[in-house]
Amino acid sequence: IVAHNHLSGDPHPSEADDNATSKLNMICALNGAELVDHLIFSADKTFSYRFEDRLDRIKERANSVLS
Repeated sequence: IVAHNHLSGDPHPSEADDNATSKLNMICALNGAELVDHLIFSADKTFSYRFEDRLDRIKERANSVLS
């Protein structure tokens, strides 16, 4: 699980967050580990890539590139 915060108050991921998540997923896969979630925190909200199915989409995209 990877986590970081957004000081802006909006926990929704940016394109940079998506790119970082994709790279972290590939690094984990190459080392026999699984990226389970990427959480983004703000002052009073949390965004979960896993619960929003965004992590599955990133993993599917990576699998299609590797295939």
